[in-house]
Amino acid sequence: MPEEQQPVESTTGYLLLPMQDWQTGTWHASPLVVLPAGCVSVRVTLSPSQQFRGSPLLAGEVRLVFRDAEGHRVQGCGNGIVARPAFSPDESVPVTGHEVGQQPGGFPAQVATFAFVCNDSLGAQQPPYGISAGIEFRISHEQEIYIQAAATLEAFDGDGNSLEIT
Repeated sequence: MPEEQQPVESTTGYLLLPMQDWQTGTWHASPLVVLPAGCVSVRVTLSPSQQFRGSPLLAGEVRLVFRDAEGHRVQGCGNGIVARPAFSPDESVPVTGHEVGQQPGGFPAQVATFAFVCNDSLGAQQPPYGISAGIEFRISHEQEIYIQAAATLEAFDGDGNSLEIT
């Protein structure tokens, strides 16, 4: 008898940057989007194509960026991964984020709200320090000059429910 499929856990994500080529070793930034009312936590994620996310040689850093009501830029928290020759024997191969119903790395073509499965995307999460938020990032993989990746923003209320960003 086949195993029962587990339901896909998704949130309401906002696609900041569609899947596209990004020059490696260079900092990139998304536009900032206004956070919804009731937002108490924000998460940004960078989802490289599965070709790269499934490799231990991928390295990257992400940072949350905010703009307050007075228009000042506020640096948020960040996170990163380092390249290594191989995954640990007890470590599973990371699976990159995607739109519900798509393969890992599959995202909408246009900036918009969508049903997002985070998986093992590189990300950072914290309370909002402003009224709008975005992502800054850089990624690398051995000798690659460009890496395909998409960036997503999620907003959550006090109960951990995802909020729609418009």
